[in-house]
Amino acid sequence: MKKLKIPEKITLQYEFFPGFGKRELLHFLILAIPGAILGIIIYNILAGLQRIWVFIGMLIYVILCYPLTVKIDGYPSVISIAIKLYHYMTKQRNYMYIQKKEKIYEQKQ
Repeated sequence: MKKLKIPEKITLQYEFFPGFGKRELLHFLILAIPGAILGIIIYNILAGLQRIWVFIGMLIYVILCYPLTVKIDGYPSVISIAIKLYHYMTKQRNYMYIQKKEKIYEQKQ
């Protein structure tokens, strides 16, 4: 009988392309939309050649948001690691240990 080899790091979630599913799309939008809105506001305030630099900066920001959200080869993305670290640092921790009774030493006279 043949042994079946089960591939590792396979997700059950639908992915638009490898490493980028619905959760990563949500993280990308949470990062990209506020930056794009801020860029549009600054773009409308400034005039002349400064607008080009704001537009280029906004594009670079949105493009750099993508690598932060993609999982490469099944490993967690940078944003997922940051979220898990935040939850670890802020949530209540349970320390499951049994406290031993203290030994009380009496002085001999």
